[in-house]
Amino acid sequence: MCIWLKVSRSGYYKSRRREVSPRERKRELVRSAVVDVYFLKVTEGLNNEQLL
Repeated sequence: MCIWLKVSRSGYYKSRRREVSPRERKRELVRSAVVDVYFLKVTEGLNNEQLL
């Protein structure tokens, strides 16, 4: 796998132990907010259609 990623073994394992960066945390927060809004809209749409 290291050859495929073009990294050394030590570099690979070092990156696995690294903490999540602030940018990655923010990216995950935005992603989860988008997913929440999307599913909220989908379920509201289903509920409105069922009422008709």
